[in-house]
Amino acid sequence: MFFFTIYKVSKDEYKEYEVKQSNITKLTTTSINSVFAQYEMLMDVLIGQIKNISDTNKIENLLDYMLELNSSILVSGISNPNGTIYLSSSNSIKSKLYNLKTKKETKDTFIHTLNSDKMVIGRSYYVKSFDKVMIPMRKAIKDKNGKTTSIMTIGVDANKILNLLSNNEHRSYIFRGFDHFIQVINDSKKHGYLIYDKKISNKFIDYITNTAEKKYKVPIDILKNSNEVSNIFFKEYFSDDIVFASIQYIKRFDLYVVTQIKRKIIQDDIREQIFILIGTFIVIFVILFILFKYISENEEKKQKALYFQATHDHLTRLNNRKYLTTIFKKNELDEPFVMFFIDLDNFKSINDNYGHTYGDLVLKEVAFRLKNFQNKTDVLVRYSGDEFLLIKHNLTDDKIDEIAKQIITVISKTYFVDKYEFNIGSSIGISQYPNDSEILDDIKRYADISMYEAKKQKNSFRKFDEKVKQTYFRKSNIEYELKNALAKDEIYLVYQPQIDLHGNIYGVEALVRWENKELGFIPPDEFIKIAEATGQMIPLGRYIMQTALSEIKEVYENTGINFQLSINISVKQFMEREFFNKLFEYLKDKNFNKDLLTLEVTENVFIEDFKYILELFDRLIKRGIKISLDDFGTGYSSLNLLKRLPIDELKIDKSFVDDILDDEASKNMVQSIISIGKNFDMEILAEGIETIEQKQMLNSFGCDLFQGYYFSKPIKKEQLQEYILNLKKD
Repeated sequence: MFFFTIYKVSKDEYKEYEVKQSNITKLTTTSINSVFAQYEMLMDVLIGQIKNISDTNKIENLLDYMLELNSSILVSGISNPNGTIYLSSSNSIKSKLYNLKTKKETKDTFIHTLNSDKMVIGRSYYVKSFDKVMIPMRKAIKDKNGKTTSIMTIGVDANKILNLLSNNEHRSYIFRGFDHFIQVINDSKKHGYLIYDKKISNKFIDYITNTAEKKYKVPIDILKNSNEVSNIFFKEYFSDDIVFASIQYIKRFDLYVVTQIKRKIIQDDIREQIFILIGTFIVIFVILFILFKYISENEEKKQKALYFQATHDHLTRLNNRKYLTTIFKKNELDEPFVMFFIDLDNFKSINDNYGHTYGDLVLKEVAFRLKNFQNKTDVLVRYSGDEFLLIKHNLTDDKIDEIAKQIITVISKTYFVDKYEFNIGSSIGISQYPNDSEILDDIKRYADISMYEAKKQKNSFRKFDEKVKQTYFRKSNIEYELKNALAKDEIYLVYQPQIDLHGNIYGVEALVRWENKELGFIPPDEFIKIAEATGQMIPLGRYIMQTALSEIKEVYENTGINFQLSINISVKQFMEREFFNKLFEYLKDKNFNKDLLTLEVTENVFIEDFKYILELFDRLIKRGIKISLDDFGTGYSSLNLLKRLPIDELKIDKSFVDDILDDEASKNMVQSIISIGKNFDMEILAEGIETIEQKQMLNSFGCDLFQGYYFSKPIKKEQLQEYILNLKKD
């Protein structure tokens, strides 16, 4: 019994090392495969764009943009089939660019790329200018006939891959099946960068092959294509040590991932275990047996508790994001499933107005309601603050729609917390595996994209489809083009007149427009949102402010008539701490009368720091600037809010004016808005007027000012001058 126990301890220890090292190797292989696939996807996207661009400067800008998107990419370039690099990122030294078809480190893989439809990974080598080891990745750019016209190359920092390799007592390295060079090794500093210039000998490759075939009793080609880890002992190539190694072949990129540990470490570990075991048997066998059993049980409970804590949300007790990442990495979701990405609508207002205590109680109730949609095989995750993921398997399209509608209905029911009642909604994005993608991270991203489409309507759901995908790509293209729109002089302003009761010009509203060579005319409501989300609203807002002041000042001088200039200001601009000083700096620079400037704000500005906004408005009013509340009645305003805010003008939204002649509710709403504004001593301006009947009715209700296509469409500065002069003649 004693010797059998020793034998079993030794065997189990070897088995544990085998399992542990196999798992490390599998995880490393999966991660490397994924990272290389991401680089190939990035190259595919860029190649697709490059094919449609003839301007070499734009192509080089795209190459630079790729470096900005991914900091692990050191350099990028495009060469002709002869190996000459003719386009490259700006950080490359043009005079030191070499021919890829003749340089020894690049020649073989470059030729291989010419005849391949897939990305080819080149030999790793040290680049002195970056003081880094670089992994080149190449892909052929082909014309519509499949002929290779050029080669795209990116140089990736080897540290990106090294970070995926084990760095403890395990030595890890990757070598190439194509030519047996080392791709990356986690202790290259020990061997020096010259290790990347030396092939692993054919003799050593044959030695490993024979060892593996002898153990598994199958040809090496079967082992390679099995996608399984091979575990063998052999004499290490870099030393005389006998090592225990786990090897897995990545067929797509023709790479071998090797994770190894010295046999001596395993033997020392086993020897230590045996000594402990002998001592245990000699001293107090029975007592230690009971003690170990007790410790084992408690350790298991502790591990389970720690695992639960690490993979569950402490508030709702649902699985958390880490749990989702874990099952994605393990590929446990191997059968078809549907992902519902659920985001709560208007939840932020609960936290802002009632505090996080009440918000947390509502979240717990939401989690409880969502659990009713979960069965044993489903996964329910609290993904972030007010976002949840529900994964369900094998659903028909009709069932998907039914469940989404049920979730929206259930979440929309009133929440009773203490003495308060809360009402929220939900927007749901839906993607399907493998219909939409076989890459799990893409499934999550597609569901997220679809959710944002659903959020445009609120309390609705949206399935991922080609239209959603195109919307996402359009948004990405707008974001990319918008970065240089000002520099390219693509942004301009138009002005829509505002008329008083007597038909005279009262003012104009400055409206921004954008026409792009690639995208055409982009509606303001589309690119303004993107500008705010990407941090481009501040420079865009400054441009609008300066241009409007300058152009209208010119109109004043050419017509001899002064009138109000209304400029829309976004939340992001108001929250900029230098906004006040910049505004008056522009007014002074343009010699513009501040009493003629009106700043238009929408109701969502008050969602931000209300105290700060209130103080800012007071400062502006005291300096003579007028404040207009735009789109009144469509957002967050309340009578209490109007009472506290220094508002000079109230604008009635076009949506109310459209149906004023036919819809009694719209008519009553407009009358109420005018009455409210008059009670607070505000001027009332109605926008969106398209007929004389609308104007007459608004006039009878007591409206002061009018704006819309009935008077004039938005026009450029020169047309505005003519309009005002003609109005003056009449």
